[in-house]
Amino acid sequence: MVSSEKFVEYATQTSEGTKMPRANWKTLIKYPVVIPNKSTSKRYNEIVSDFVYIIQKNIFECKTLSQIRDSLLPKLMSGKIKVPIDEDDL
Repeated sequence: MVSSEKFVEYATQTSEGTKMPRANWKTLIKYPVVIPNKSTSKRYNEIVSDFVYIIQKNIFECKTLSQIRDSLLPKLMSGKIKVPIDEDDL
């Protein structure tokens, strides 16, 4: 919610200071927020938790793949590692 366009616009409009505007916390806490009841919140968490797990897993996999790429690429470029090429794949 705090990264929504409307909230950011509200924070910007109510910010204070001319050189370095900053949010006015006393104003921001007055921004209306819908808080779901416990059963709705629990059901939402049950649904979303699987997606969060997959996203976290993908983030770690991307990090690992980036590290592998960063360690292999210089060796491939310098010729320290050679990759056999299958003519049928070209």
